[in-house]
Amino acid sequence: MVILDVAGPTGAGKTTLVHLLATRLRDVRIVSELGVDQVHQTAHRSNHWFRVQKQILQHRATQLSGVGPTSAVMDRHFSEDREVFFKLHSELGNISSREHADLILEALALEDEFPTSAIIFLRARRDVLSERMHRAGQPEWLFSSLDRQLELYEEWLEGRSNAVQVDTTTLSPDQVAEVSCNQLRRRSEPFRRVLQRS
Repeated sequence: MVILDVAGPTGAGKTTLVHLLATRLRDVRIVSELGVDQVHQTAHRSNHWFRVQKQILQHRATQLSGVGPTSAVMDRHFSEDREVFFKLHSELGNISSREHADLILEALALEDEFPTSAIIFLRARRDVLSERMHRAGQPEWLFSSLDRQLELYEEWLEGRSNAVQVDTTTLSPDQVAEVSCNQLRRRSEPFRRVLQRS
C-alpha cells in the first residue's frame, strides 16, 4: 500500500488538500478526519481526552484496514498524533502520564503497520493559521496552544527525508494542490505512478 500523509498544523489546509488530491490520484482512498472538531469540543467539556485520542487512532486504522493494495491519502498520520498532539495534551494536563504512554504504544504499532511513503507538509504564517481557525470555529484550547503546536511540528518534521513542504499562506486551495502534485512528481517515485493531471 502506498500512503501519502498530508501533514501540518491546524489551519494549514490539510483536509481541503486531501479532498483535492483525491481528484488527481488514481485509485486512491481518503483516510479522513470527519467530525474531529466536534469530538474535540465534546472532549473539552467532558474531560475525556484519552478516550477521544484512542478514537481518533482507531478511526484512521479502521479506514486503512479497508484500503487493500491501493493508495491512501491521510488527513494526518499516527506519527503526528504521537509526537505532536499526544505530547501537547500531556503538557496541557489533559491526559495522565500513564494514558500518554498507552497512546504512544498504540500509535507506534500503527506506524509500523501503516508507514508513510511520502509526506506533504503544509505550513502558513501564524496569523493566517489563526484566522483560518477562527473561521472554522475551532475551540479556544487550539488557539491558546498554537505556538506550542507549531514548535512540536517543527520537531516532528526534522529528519523526515520523504517530506515535501508547501507554504499555503498566499495560495488558493487549487494552487496548493498543483504545487503539491508537482513536488510529488519530482520527489516521490511511488506517487509518480498514481498521479494524474486534472
